[in-house]
Parts: sequence; C-alpha cells; structure tokens
Amino acid sequence: RRVLFRSLKIIAPRLGEVKSTDGTGIKVDHSLTTVASVLFDAVLIPDGAESATALCADANAVLFVKEGYKHGKAIAAMGEGAKLIAAAARSAGCVDGEFAGPGVTVMKGKTVTSAFEKTVAQSFAAHRYPERKDLAAIIA
Repeated sequence: RRVLFRSLKIIAPRLGEVKSTDGTGIKVDHSLTTVASVLFDAVLIPDGAESATALCADANAVLFVKEGYKHGKAIAAMGEGAKLIAAAARSAGCVDGEFAGPGVTVMKGKTVTSAFEKTVAQSFAAHRYPERKDLAAIIA
C-alpha cells in the first residue's frame, strides 16, 4: 500500500497511544487540548464506531473539525468518522447539519477504494477551500 501523506500526525483526546481495530497501538503526537487545526493542512478522520462516538462527545474534537472547515482546510472522513463532521456542522449552526462542498470527502462503507484515495489526495493537495459558503457565520 502506498503512503499518501508524508507528515501525518495523530491527534487524540489525550497523549499516549490509540488502538486500531486490530489492536495495534498507534503513538499519539498531539492531544486535542493542546493543538489547533489551524496548525495543519488537512483533517482525516478514521473509521470506527467507538471512536466516532467518543469524538462526537468531545468538544475539543468537534471544535478541531469546525475550525478546520472554517479555515478552508480539506477534511476527509472514513465510514463512522463522518459523524464527527456532522457534529461539527451542527455545532457551527448549519441548518442541514452537514459540512459539504469543496474539500469535504466522506468514504461510505468500510473499504478504502482507490477512488477515495485519489479524491482525498487531490483535495489535500489543493490546500485551501475559501469558496465554501457562509464561512463568516461560523464562530470557531
């Protein structure tokens, strides 16, 4: 499998390790309480029902995604991770309850396809999406 991102950073509610679905420990680089999305070029939210539930209940995680959207960052979510995008959109007051439009990519299902990888790589390479609607109305 090829690597899409050279400087991927793992951000979680606290430092230490997070466990992947196969039990592998993944080192956390930054905690949500000490870092802001403005320091990064894009946001990728992985799949996982337990993870999505926990992150949607974490105000810092919701703020991280909401700020990323407001600042025009590319945002991608895999499977259940899309719930965090929806929680951030609701927090931002989006009437339809979702962030959509340029630079927001959501993978349906559990299988990462080459089409999803290509779309995410292209959206992350574009860097910013200032043409998103109603950015001035979002408080972040």
